[in-house]
Amino acid sequence: MSDLKKNWGASARESEKSEKDSRKTSSKIEKSKRSDRTKPTAGSGSVKSRNDGGKSGRVGGNRDADAGGKKDRTRMQKRLNRLSFIMGGLVVVVLLVGLLIYYLQSSTKKVSGITAEEVLALAASNISSIDESTQEWEFSYDMEGSYGGSTYLNTLSLGVDFMEQQSEGVAYMEVTQKMVNQTDDEDAETASSSAVSYIEEQSDGWYNYSSTDDGAWYYAVVEEETADILLREKNFLTTLHGLDVTWTLAERTKRVEKQHAYVLTAEIPAEEAMELLNFFDMALVSEDATGYLTGKTVEITYAIYEESGLPAEISISFTELYQQIWDEMLTEETATDTDADSDSGTDEDSDDSEDDTDTAEDDSELTVNKYDATIIFTGYEVEEDIVVPDEAKDTATLEEAAGWTEPEAKEWYDYFIENRGTDLEGLYGITEDNYESVSEEEWESIYYHEIGY
Repeated sequence: MSDLKKNWGASARESEKSEKDSRKTSSKIEKSKRSDRTKPTAGSGSVKSRNDGGKSGRVGGNRDADAGGKKDRTRMQKRLNRLSFIMGGLVVVVLLVGLLIYYLQSSTKKVSGITAEEVLALAASNISSIDESTQEWEFSYDMEGSYGGSTYLNTLSLGVDFMEQQSEGVAYMEVTQKMVNQTDDEDAETASSSAVSYIEEQSDGWYNYSSTDDGAWYYAVVEEETADILLREKNFLTTLHGLDVTWTLAERTKRVEKQHAYVLTAEIPAEEAMELLNFFDMALVSEDATGYLTGKTVEITYAIYEESGLPAEISISFTELYQQIWDEMLTEETATDTDADSDSGTDEDSDDSEDDTDTAEDDSELTVNKYDATIIFTGYEVEEDIVVPDEAKDTATLEEAAGWTEPEAKEWYDYFIENRGTDLEGLYGITEDNYESVSEEEWESIYYHEIGY
């Protein structure tokens, strides 16, 4: 019995010891599991436990990856917000700089400390020194009216890019022209053309080489007074400065080619304005109509660069003058027709259609919306030397040999009747039976009267 007790006691102690060892082992295993969950690795973020097949490690790694991803997204969002703020600031700065540049290039300033006479004297002292120049010429008109029961619309825009090197004896000109004619509600007829011209001084004289839309080159020998346009402009400016008129200096400058320019205005007698146009071979009215200019004026605007004292822009408005001339012409024609009717008496058997035509002609009118000419002096230095193309010199045909002749009477007659619908018989007494007896000067006079340039 005592041996049984001894064996049971030993067994119990052994079992207790084994249980303690088991608990210790379990505790170590649990600690190992917890340690495995928190140990980082380069790949997954935790060490896989041997006992659980790595499940606890993967779960812990995913939690850490999510937390890390959120932090990365937060940092990225902050960077994007910062970048957006910087870009927005840059856009605002660029806009402000752009507005500042626009303001500096377009703003005007108050004129003080100088008179109109002093400005003119400054420009006059610089005119003779001009040797090179680049310019833009603009000439345009817009007229509408009614005659013979029909309405008419006529517009013209003429643009010229011009540059000259006077000491080199060479100049370049590019001309574009567009004319629109419309009668009643018919489709408008548009005619456009362009031409390029070179003028060069050679050993035996001045040559003008020109090419039109057809691409062919023509040449003509011209007089120096006609060829040297810059010389003509200098004479024009000298004459302009010599006019006995009162110039008014504007209170503020204007921008011409982004530069400040003084602005002078004056009312010039119409006859003297026509003389100025003669420098450019332009005529507003024919010689037999110069009487209509008496007592009338035109407004001229003359801008002079503030810094250089050179001409900047010259603009002449003929709108009011041309309207006055036409009104007087129509009044005279109406009075002439009335006197003729009074002298001939009234024919009771006259055709009603003729009465309608007479009534329509009595209601004739013309409105001049615009009739302006402008020269802009864009610069006083030609960037690249002007050179006449070899093609022009090698292939140009003499204008006379190419058939450049004045229109024949038949061409004049067809032009006015078919192209413009002009009542030549009613206005000028020209019919199909007598048009061949009309002189060239008379045709040109009619042209000036009808077209105006």
